[in-house]
Amino acid sequence: MKKILLACGGDHFPQGALEFAAAMNKHEKIWLKGFFLPSMDYSRLPSFAYANDYETGFIPPDFYDQEEKIMNKHITQFQNVCEEHAIAYKVYKHTGFESLQGLIDETRFSDIALVESRHFFSAMDSTQPNAEMNQLLHDTECPVLLLPEKFEMPGNVIFAYDGEDSCMAAIKQFSLLMTGYTGLPLALAYFSSSSEEKLPYDETVTEYIRCHYRDFTIKISDSESAKDLDSWIAEFPNPMIITGSYSRSGLSRVFKKSFISAVIANDQFPVFLFHGNKK
Repeated sequence: MKKILLACGGDHFPQGALEFAAAMNKHEKIWLKGFFLPSMDYSRLPSFAYANDYETGFIPPDFYDQEEKIMNKHITQFQNVCEEHAIAYKVYKHTGFESLQGLIDETRFSDIALVESRHFFSAMDSTQPNAEMNQLLHDTECPVLLLPEKFEMPGNVIFAYDGEDSCMAAIKQFSLLMTGYTGLPLALAYFSSSSEEKLPYDETVTEYIRCHYRDFTIKISDSESAKDLDSWIAEFPNPMIITGSYSRSGLSRVFKKSFISAVIANDQFPVFLFHGNKK
């Protein structure tokens, strides 16, 4: 049994992420912890010191009461879905000051975190990946699966590879945690800066992929041809994307960072990220 962390914050209920958890539970029984947060991390507001000065209109007098009502409503929805699908679960309601840090701390004790990407702290910044998501992906201590609000269940897996150790940490964790998806066709995608550039560690990475995936291909694309994200990714129906981006040491390839950021911003496909807990 795996411990899955589901982030639920703000006025949007993460129905898509919960449906994905239910699909995981069908393959292998999970223990799901619903982590309920307010719509804003008050510690990150520059004017928090004045938040209770209602005369300024910064936060209305009934704001906290409304936040509490929304969280309680979502907790009831979460419990109903879990019971309907026979998912073992626990509810945690975070009402403290540093809600984002509280979620990050919880990832230390989780196998994987499910997050609906479009609405993650969107009350603070609706453009994704926003600062809060960037911090989560940078500091998480378990893999994060970013899920669109609406999506088809994955039919392909794209492994965005650049030869760095964070990429291998991501594919290893995916192979261990997401065994229900290792039977899907996998494409190892490498974005080269020139036609002469070779796949890093080509023999050993191929050995690893072959051990875990029966149906795989290696796709080497130059950065220019892959800039049209929609055209490039259309070759892979309903993909799930694996990447080791947002590692603490930074990305070796600027293009791959922009590629993953564009995928997150488009909010179309699940994205599995892990950096290997590098310090």
